[in-house]
Amino acid sequence: MKSLSYLSVMFVFFSSIVHASSDDVLPSWLNNASKENILQFVERSLNPNAPDFIPVESRIAVFDVDGTLWVEKPHYAQQGFVLSEHSPALSSAQPKSEATLLTLSAKLFEGMSEKSYQEKSREFLLNGSLHPRYKAPHAKLIYQPMLELIRLLKKNKFDVYLCTGSDEGFVRSVAFELFGIPADHVIAQNVAYYRDDRSNAVLRSGEYRKPINLGQGKVSNIMHRIGKKPVLAVGNSLGDLQMLDWVADGGLSILITHDDAQREYDYGDKNQKIAKAFSAVNLTAVSMRKDFKNIFYEVN
Repeated sequence: MKSLSYLSVMFVFFSSIVHASSDDVLPSWLNNASKENILQFVERSLNPNAPDFIPVESRIAVFDVDGTLWVEKPHYAQQGFVLSEHSPALSSAQPKSEATLLTLSAKLFEGMSEKSYQEKSREFLLNGSLHPRYKAPHAKLIYQPMLELIRLLKKNKFDVYLCTGSDEGFVRSVAFELFGIPADHVIAQNVAYYRDDRSNAVLRSGEYRKPINLGQGKVSNIMHRIGKKPVLAVGNSLGDLQMLDWVADGGLSILITHDDAQREYDYGDKNQKIAKAFSAVNLTAVSMRKDFKNIFYEVN
């Protein structure tokens, strides 16, 4: 019944966007330059007489997940999942980096079928431990403006992918239910699988395949999976730098800045480091404080 309730909630959300206003396709965005840049990009891409027209087969968009589609503080969703499932042998090992997190995750779920892993992942995201600040499961801490943007793109025949440093099965477990993105459109950190000779089952190994889906790895894995360069990319961290820089050359790259301590989080000095790293990238900067009318669909 709980799965049906989540599907019902998301159906109501997407329906509300359709009927909210015929003039405003991004109702949770304030009417600032960032919103206008996005709308103009989409409009130009649809006009066959415009120099920036994009054929349907080339309308590819990629979205980071942690910190771009859902909250990543005080820790990544996958980190919370790993800590909730860890064995006593791992009790003293706290994942302090994404590389450590992946190592722990791979070892922890080694020998498990992908079906069982995704069932556990989905249960955690939909009904797992509550966020310490918002007192809600992770599935309810999705950024409403991003959902609206995904829907706008899909409505205009953009093929939307998720591109994240988290585990592929972890994100796939809820990708369609929460974001309307099919499982085969999730580009993430993928574990190596093996066939068990006795049972003929395909199980998760204790290692992730290279490259890690961060930085240059995102560019490599996008090309491997899609075979062409996206025309729109959205991210929020240094792990998205190469992806956004790549797409910005001829496309639209959007950088989400976490600067709203009242409704979400203000990353403080980290924002300055990110801004400096992206200073040479031609992108659309989005401020949560200045550009988002609403942040979380369920919370705000």
